[in-house]
Amino acid sequence: MRALLSDDPGDAGALYRACLDTAAIDSAGAAPLRPYLRAVTGLQGKDALVEAVAPCPSLARFPCGSPLEPFPPSPLR
Repeated sequence: MRALLSDDPGDAGALYRACLDTAAIDSAGAAPLRPYLRAVTGLQGKDALVEAVAPCPSLARFPCGSPLEPFPPSPLR
């Protein structure tokens, strides 16, 4: 799998390499998660959490710095 993806010039290879870029991931730390954590802070119960995040398409994207698409601003804010 590594041999296939590491040299893949397409989206799959770009995502693979981005997720392996531990220097960038370590540098970003928890900063990419902060807007989401703020958005759910204070919610009461799982029903409130589901209601808050269910319509959020950005949560289905890879938050690991994928070059496929810029991580959009959170609609939860």
